[in-house]
Amino acid sequence: ENVRHAVFDFGAHRVGHGYAMTRDAPGLAEIVREGAHFEVCPTSSLETGAWSFSEAAPPWPQHPLAAMLAAGAKVSINSDDPTVFDTSLTAELLLCLREMKLTREQVVQLTLSAVDAAFGDDEELTRIRRRIEHFATNGRA
Repeated sequence: ENVRHAVFDFGAHRVGHGYAMTRDAPGLAEIVREGAHFEVCPTSSLETGAWSFSEAAPPWPQHPLAAMLAAGAKVSINSDDPTVFDTSLTAELLLCLREMKLTREQVVQLTLSAVDAAFGDDEELTRIRRRIEHFATNGRA
């Protein structure tokens, strides 16, 4: 309910975490139609209990990110608080590849989605987007 309130009543374009929306398929569909962007932080979601599970080891492919992607949501991967959670953006992206079993193409798209949702000068964001696309194609920036 908080996410819907933020998006529809206050015009939020970006949502930090928002994992509860994956338990509300119609609500998630509304958010997707509205075009709001979800900032997903895998390690933080585990460490804070925002995402929980009953198995001995985290079933990463069942993380709410999977439902967000399946619903067509705009999503990016973030590190939240690297010092507190002893992680980095690189570590989070590798977790998506290795543990969540996302494809390289999906990770590139999530990274481009971060640029699309970023606050900044259009010229600078276009330059960043081109560098990411170049790296994805050529293996170097």
